[in-house]
Amino acid sequence: MEKINHYIQTLKNNKPLICCLTNIVSVDFICNSLLSINAAPIVSCSEKEIEELIKISKALYINIGTLNEDFILLTKKAIITAKKENIPIILDPVGSGATTLRTNFAREILSMADIVKGNASEIISLQNNIKESLGVESNNSVNEAKNIAVNLAKKYDICVAISGKEDFITNYQENIQLNFGCELMSKITGMGCSLGGIITAFATVSQNYFEATRLAILYYTICAEIAYKKQPSPASFKTQFIDTLYQQPLEQIKEIYYGR
Repeated sequence: MEKINHYIQTLKNNKPLICCLTNIVSVDFICNSLLSINAAPIVSCSEKEIEELIKISKALYINIGTLNEDFILLTKKAIITAKKENIPIILDPVGSGATTLRTNFAREILSMADIVKGNASEIISLQNNIKESLGVESNNSVNEAKNIAVNLAKKYDICVAISGKEDFITNYQENIQLNFGCELMSKITGMGCSLGGIITAFATVSQNYFEATRLAILYYTICAEIAYKKQPSPASFKTQFIDTLYQQPLEQIKEIYYGR
């Protein structure tokens, strides 16, 4: 838990600016989650300002949940600047596999990302077409997507995280499966999107993106367990969860982690 503490304290000291190109459904949740761990989110919808914002940001989070042509152009411009500035790019290919537009765009920018996080169906769609998709819901298990995640990590030299009842993280050379979280996480819109934001913040602390992703998911999912014990209903759980992220209950996290 010393490493999680290091990340949390570094975020507190640095307050990194996170440029979020994200969907309109979960932007509030993402930003409040980032603020709760002392990151500073900023959201843009304009090509005219995106270069300036990227130049002062420490990371770029791309979430394609509400995709349109303007968003595609904005994202491509943001990626070009992020690469020039050498800041981490985190991609959440929300709904990839549900439509041709989403799938093709996610595949197009995949090689530009440093970290990709999605549910099993989304990760599978990045390599293979799937006959059925529930969009933001996963129609596949984490186990079904593991080999594809490893192949994508090797092909593009990136870190790939599969989120679900279990979470699987790989950079091809290292793999780990985590089993934390609670059932209410699937009942809250934007829970996965918010996780992408937290991973992005952690990626500003270290260029070891496998470690950053692993620790971000650990922190996020165990905080969810702690919140669930206090508020086991969806609306109150969401509020309690953000409070728990903010409270940084490292001793409780340590107890839960080592108690498994």
